[in-house]
Amino acid sequence: MFGQKPTATLSGKVFDDGNKPLSDVSVVVENFAGGTKTDENGNFNLKVPVAQIVTIVFSSIGYETKCNRYTTCTTNIGLL
Repeated sequence: MFGQKPTATLSGKVFDDGNKPLSDVSVVVENFAGGTKTDENGNFNLKVPVAQIVTIVFSSIGYETKCNRYTTCTTNIGLL
């Protein structure tokens, strides 16, 4: 574990403008290895570095890419 930064789990749900859950949305942390996709109900779990301001990038074919900034200061973060 030497040299590895601590991580937290960011979990959330992605919706469209009509409040329908979106599946297969790519969810990544800018400038951090790894990423995930939303499941069939729009849910995701993503490892993020702790005690940093991170930019989460949400992208999917046919939709505008969204970038949101979060401060990670806890071990588990939930978004809806």
